[in-house]
This record gives sequence, C-alpha cells and structure tokens, in this order.
Amino acid sequence: MNKKIHDLLASMKVLEEEMEAALREQEEVRYSIDGSRVRFESQVREAHRDMKIKWWQWFGESHPQNIISVPFIYGMIIPLLAMDIALFFY
Repeated sequence: MNKKIHDLLASMKVLEEEMEAALREQEEVRYSIDGSRVRFESQVREAHRDMKIKWWQWFGESHPQNIISVPFIYGMIIPLLAMDIALFFY
C-alpha cells in the first residue's frame, strides 16, 4: 500500500481511540445505589424535573386522537386482568 493509505489508517486509529475515550467519559456513573434506593446526581434530577410535564399540559399539547384513545386503552385493564386470572386458573 502506498504512504497515503497508511497515513489515513493511522489517523483513523487515532480518531477511533479519541472516540472510545469520549464514550467512556460520557458513560460515567450518574447515580449511586444506597440500599434499595437509587440516588441520582443533581444534574440528572434537574434534567428530569425540566422534562416532566403536568397532565393538563399533556392534554393541551396532545392531538385529539391521543386524547380520544385514552379511555379505550385504560378501559381494557380490568377485562385483561380478568382474562389473565381466568387463564391462570385454567
């Protein structure tokens, strides 16, 4: 192979190593397990709090077909639970 290909392969290897280092750095543990509780870092808690939306906000931002389908979806909980129990005893 010629010199240009060797140089490209060498630079690819360096970039791959940099990318792996960046991924390892990004995978830092942002939580700790304290007994049976998981404790998140304050940055993670703040991000979750910022992304959280209230139910009235969801209704205001949702499409009508999503709102109309809610009673049908949650209305199936009891029949599916009854079917599960019946199949369990069968």
